[in-house]
Amino acid sequence: MKVDVDGTKFACQAGATKCTYSQVEAASPDITSVNLTGAKVTIIGTSFPDKTKFDAQVTYKGVSASSAYTSDTTLEVTFPKGLPFSKVAAAPVLIFKQKTLAAGVTIAY
Repeated sequence: MKVDVDGTKFACQAGATKCTYSQVEAASPDITSVNLTGAKVTIIGTSFPDKTKFDAQVTYKGVSASSAYTSDTTLEVTFPKGLPFSKVAAAPVLIFKQKTLAAGVTIAY
């Protein structure tokens, strides 16, 4: 886990046994499947955090998508210019960012 402050990422420097975090949700998110349909990607999983407290950000091959929560198990994202592709396989990256942290500070998991 790293803390991101205005784009600068900080890793724990005190050693793994001294670095801790608090998990505020009952369970960590888990992705069970990803479905692609044209420029739309549907991510299905479990334990997605509360959409009123977190924003979901999805990137694929370095391109950001617009996202919309539909439930605590489904996230639909759209790539406005179409889904990026190439010969090299890649997984989409899903980050949940808490909405209420101090200005310039985010914690992603």
